[in-house]
Parts: sequence; structure tokens; C-alpha cells
Amino acid sequence: MKTYELKETNDPRQHHFVLCYDADRKLWYHEIELEDDKFQQGTIFNERTGAWSSGYLGDGEYETGVEDCAIKIHNILAVLNEQEQA
Repeated sequence: MKTYELKETNDPRQHHFVLCYDADRKLWYHEIELEDDKFQQGTIFNERTGAWSSGYLGDGEYETGVEDCAIKIHNILAVLNEQEQA
């Protein structure tokens, strides 16, 4: 899968993620099932058009910036989880 830089798009967009913290296990994680349930029209809001989209185009392809955002979120969560375990 190709990773895009966010600057490659001209439309201002908001990428929404549902992040959770499990206090018993001291673990941060991306809650995909809850995200799908709460954002049924998609997790990306296009500020110019007012439209929501999922970012998945089919055949393993994603809208510009989607993978870049997800990778950054997961990297940040990994750092938070390392700090919790220390």
C-alpha cells in the first residue's frame, strides 16, 4: 500500500479516530470497531464540501493521506504505551 503525505491533498480534511485507554492493562489503542459504529458515514470530514468518507477506495487503495494519518496515530500510541510500561 502506498503511504501519502497529507500535503498532497488540496481539500482541508479532518481525520477522526476513536482512541481508548485500558486502565487495568495501562494500554492505549485505536478502537476500530467502535469507530466504525460511531462514524457510519466515514471518519474523514471534508471541510470544503461538508461530506464524510471512509477513505477506503477498494482494492487495497486508500484516499490520499489516510494511511499517513493512521501510521502516525499508531506510532504515537506505541510511544504512549512504552511510557506506561516504564
